[in-house]
Parts: sequence; structure tokens; C-alpha cells
Amino acid sequence: MLVAISGTMVVAGYALRQLTAMLSGDDVMINWENKVMERTLETLGNHVAVCPFGAVGQMVAARLRDAGSTVLVLDPDAKQADKASRLGYMVMLGDQNSFDDVLERARLDNAHALFLTGSDPTSNLEITLVAHTLSPDLKIVGIRRERFAQDVAAKGRRVDRDRPERHRRARHGCADRCPPRGATQMKPGDCSAI
Repeated sequence: MLVAISGTMVVAGYALRQLTAMLSGDDVMINWENKVMERTLETLGNHVAVCPFGAVGQMVAARLRDAGSTVLVLDPDAKQADKASRLGYMVMLGDQNSFDDVLERARLDNAHALFLTGSDPTSNLEITLVAHTLSPDLKIVGIRRERFAQDVAAKGRRVDRDRPERHRRARHGCADRCPPRGATQMKPGDCSAI
């Protein structure tokens, strides 16, 4: 009798261990996370999509989240999508061949804006055209890597293209009479500071 009870406990323990391993396995967890994401996307609105999540995309997403926006990251690269997920962003992963479907599931019709941070102009154009087709009123912002780097270098302040020039001319007291640097109408002696 004792042997039968011990045998039953061993079998039950093994079965419980297998069931626990099965329910907490990677496939089950991924499936569960996907279902949660799908439910979240069904109610998502007034969010900002960032595509892709490269170096510039990461900075843009961080600034948007710090400003209080709900950020949805769209990326065809599994490593970048995983990184975005670890950082706490909502993520949609899709390969280049089916990225139209990703854009459609991203609920761009309810989004506030789409930020394109990729360096490939052809890809950015394709995404812009599809996004505009899905939501004609969507604000689409293309960020040039060089321009963004200049803005970040300016310590996060918003930088106008001619702002440094205005400050340079004002610093020398000639803002009202000095044309901008490189202007053709400038004559020698117009400004001693230049």
C-alpha cells in the first residue's frame, strides 16, 4: 500500500512538473504576450508610432515617452523589436515583405503621428505611402539622421535652422544691419565681426 501511494506521488509530481514546464514554456509565453498585445491594440488610440527602432528611433521614442505619449514601435528586425520590448515599449514585429500588414494592424487610423527614423529613403517613402493610404490625416514625420544628431548635440533644445546665425549677429550688435553669413549683398566693412 505504501509503495502504491509513493508510486502515485512520484507520477503525480512528474506530471505536475511537465505541466508547469509546458505552461511556462517560451511558446506559451510568447502566445500569451501576443494575445495581450492584440487586446491592447484593439483599444489603442492617439498613440505615436516610431519606425524603425534604430539609434535615432530609440532617442525619438524615449523623448516621446518622456513627453507622455503612448509609443508603439514598428520594426522588421527581431533584435531591435526585442530591445524595444525590454525597454517597455509596445512593439509590432514584421518582415519587410509583410510590413504593409504591420502598418495596418498598428491602427494608424487612430494614431496621432508616425515618426520615420530609418536611413533608407526608399523604405521611408514606401512606409509613408502605405501609411497615408491607411490614414490620410495622419501626421507623418521624417527625421533625418544628421539633423537629429545636431538637435541632440544642442542639449535637447529645439533648434531652428537660422537661430545660431541670429544669435551670432546679435552678439556682435549688428543684427539689424548685417545680412546673414554668406549673403551676396554683404560689402566689406558692413560688419567687423564676420
